Amino acid sequence: MWFAVIGAKFTSRLEMDVEIISIDLSRLICKNTTWMSSRFGLINFLEDEKGALANSTEVCPFNTANADQPIGRAICVGDLISQSTWLPDPTDNCGPFRNVGDLLTQLSKVIVSDENVAKLSEDVSLVSSNINDISSDDIFSIANIISNISARTNYSEQVTESIVAIVNNIAQVDTETLESASASVSDVINVFEQQIKSVPVEDGDNFSIQQPNIAVQVQSVHTDDISNGLVLSLARDSNPNVTKFDINIETSNENLDEATTPDTIAAAILPSAISSAIPSISEESSETSGFVRVTFNVFSTPALFISNSLQTTSLGTNRSANTPVISLSIGDEKIENLTEPIKFTFTPIEPGLTNPLCSYWDIGYGDWSQEGCQLLSSSGIRSPKDSSWVPPPDERIVCGCNHLTHFAVLMVRSFNFFLNSILREKQTNQIIICLCLTLLCLYVSFIVMISLGSAKLQYQVPCGCIAAFVHFFVLSSITWMGVEGYTTYLIIVKMFDTSNKRFMVKAGAVAWGIPAMIVIVTGGIARDKYAHEDLCFLQLLAQIGGLLIPMTIIILFNVVIFALVVRELMKSSNIEYRENIERVQNAICILLLLGLTYITGYFLMIQEFSQVVEPIFFVMLSSQGLFIFLLYCVRKPVIRKQLGLTCLDRAQRQDAITSTTAATTLSTQPQNSVTTFV
Repeated sequence: MWFAVIGAKFTSRLEMDVEIISIDLSRLICKNTTWMSSRFGLINFLEDEKGALANSTEVCPFNTANADQPIGRAICVGDLISQSTWLPDPTDNCGPFRNVGDLLTQLSKVIVSDENVAKLSEDVSLVSSNINDISSDDIFSIANIISNISARTNYSEQVTESIVAIVNNIAQVDTETLESASASVSDVINVFEQQIKSVPVEDGDNFSIQQPNIAVQVQSVHTDDISNGLVLSLARDSNPNVTKFDINIETSNENLDEATTPDTIAAAILPSAISSAIPSISEESSETSGFVRVTFNVFSTPALFISNSLQTTSLGTNRSANTPVISLSIGDEKIENLTEPIKFTFTPIEPGLTNPLCSYWDIGYGDWSQEGCQLLSSSGIRSPKDSSWVPPPDERIVCGCNHLTHFAVLMVRSFNFFLNSILREKQTNQIIICLCLTLLCLYVSFIVMISLGSAKLQYQVPCGCIAAFVHFFVLSSITWMGVEGYTTYLIIVKMFDTSNKRFMVKAGAVAWGIPAMIVIVTGGIARDKYAHEDLCFLQLLAQIGGLLIPMTIIILFNVVIFALVVRELMKSSNIEYRENIERVQNAICILLLLGLTYITGYFLMIQEFSQVVEPIFFVMLSSQGLFIFLLYCVRKPVIRKQLGLTCLDRAQRQDAITSTTAATTLSTQPQNSVTTFV
């Protein structure tokens, strides 16, 4: 619609010019708009006029403080010239997430019925999505709730999708919590298997669900096609999870390209002879034909398959499942003791591990077993004695097994922090390694400085060099601390990718180059007044100008940096990166550790405090390495288990040894390898 405005303008000749200004009224309308909420995805605002305030059509989920309230609000703005648009409030209206335990307690009181089973399963998936707040007791509650849901035998796609989402969420919970709730995790897997086993699929049709940690494909395959063999594969794209992976079930094993492409992370090749092991096919008359369900599940990580026996490895190594877990079943049949093995192709999750061991998950023992599986081939896998190994672009492991269940590959990881290439690849570890090497050199220089003592007049040049080395390594250690603080700031506040190798080169140039320049300039200016006569360390003016002022600047810089980082973390209501939070905590501890140590050292310059401060300074200085070890090694569950430092780990080892011994004794007896959970 157009609106005309008539304007009059008089000229010097008393002539009147008439101007007509047209306004398109449609520009005063904000059209339907979709906007991306940082926490809840896409939300919609409906058409309205300029100046109007509107709420989103979507409401806050029940696990938030403002449940059932509109997620977003927006105002319609425009200038009469261009099209009016919605201006959403950048923060949503839902408030913080409610406590997971309280919500699960509320949901556990709901009596499951056919009318509410879909809504209840969806609510549990929403609650479990807050993975950072899930405890072992919460996993126990989730297992009980979904067991009650499963008892309703509702195998609709909606309920099945919610169950898969719940399992996907639990797979992201931290390892220690999963281990303490291992029995409940097994119950969750049981419900998942039963649900997938029973979801209805029409003859010749298929059903698939893909979550970041689980890909599910159920396909009804003609028995004639199974007699020709099958190829099942999961191929990745640039996405780091399996949400957008391609699942393929080929009804012939003549073309194996799908199982051997570089993008394939998991594949299974079933021989044509498998049809003879399936009673519903082998006993079928030639005049009849039918369909059989083929279920192909891939877990992106083995987090949900918790094994005690993996703790029984010798000190210095740690065997763990290092591939996606492939789950495969055909109908309700128990398939075992095949004459021709089923081939499974795996891509390791973490490169550089050694000694691949093809394994399957023994449901009866609740642990990994190698019975009926063997390693057929491996390419690109590092040799245990190869210290110069470079990760190839494509690592592959091919296993052959004579039955169907869940499969993965166990591999060995060395615990040595400095020699392990995988640990060295993480940037925060590279910075800490550089800091530790700098502190080591500082301690050595400090010991040499003390040993020279008052021999300065006799060893003029060596004493000056030692003072310069101590000066350099003190500044360098403080600068590496500043590098870690600045890197944390870039990652969390500026969202900057610092993972490239050039960043570490620049960081090294700063952390070693700037201290070297300060030492050279200070030494050049001070010359004969650089070191004390009775001690190979800086004199007062050199200490103030060349050491105290630079240290103070770096420490103040780090204080400001961490204040900005903590403020950003407190502002954000959706913290998804647990590792970054831990990195901030560690970096602040390092700031306090080094900062307080060197600040205490400066009290040595005051004669009245020197006798009191001196023992405190030396204790703090000598404890720096211990505290770094506690923060970056003992605090991390993976490294702690590898080193076997805790009594709990040793107790778990002993229990696992006992269990393994019992399992070995029973392994000589006939075993049944079931395909699905009951």
